[in-house]
Amino acid sequence: MHSQQKADSQMLPRVLIVEDEALVAMDIENSLGEAGFVIVGTVDTEFDAIDAAVRLRADVVLMDIALREGSGIFAARALAGRSKTKIIFISANSDPSTLEAAMALRPAGFIRKPFVTHELPRLVRDALSTA
Repeated sequence: MHSQQKADSQMLPRVLIVEDEALVAMDIENSLGEAGFVIVGTVDTEFDAIDAAVRLRADVVLMDIALREGSGIFAARALAGRSKTKIIFISANSDPSTLEAAMALRPAGFIRKPFVTHELPRLVRDALSTA
């Protein structure tokens, strides 16, 4: 690896994927990985999201709201007090009360499902650049 490539890879955000649908999680991981993001892990519960984000020092968490166990909003709320991790919600659930609860946490972004997988890296970059 050239020194410039190494420097660039050290500057890329460390991304944790929190998604309870395995195929969606795999698509997200593949799309962001191919775009050069560093994927530090994939988890599917509220507890694992909090634990992994802190333990793996994720810079960004792509957080589904409805999880297998628990809530992405509760996990994001717990992380807000512990770290500087940026949260980008990814959810099909966009009813007004859910959106209000999510936006109250001042996330870096909110990406609605379904999304076009090849556009995801741009959506994540846009969210991070405006955060």
